[in-house]
Amino acid sequence: MPIADIANSIEVRQLKATDLAALDDLYANDQLLKAAGLVIDANPEFRQMVFSSWIDHGYLWGVFSHQLLIGTIDLFPQEEEIEIGYLLMPKYQHVG
Repeated sequence: MPIADIANSIEVRQLKATDLAALDDLYANDQLLKAAGLVIDANPEFRQMVFSSWIDHGYLWGVFSHQLLIGTIDLFPQEEEIEIGYLLMPKYQHVG
């Protein structure tokens, strides 16, 4: 896919409960999680509870391309600061 097509199709928005299935699919990518240094519990019910809590607290923003969740921007409070992290599917990395 040409870079211009990807750039023109990017949408960033706060995730909602309706995005839980797409979020679970994204975080099921073990290679992506390993590269980010994340360990996510494999229990599906526990994962859904954690993801729901993160969404309810406004910690997760989604990066979408053509309506497909391709990554997240994560904003987690740490005492008096906010830690920012992100995940992006390898296919969309290093393309501008």
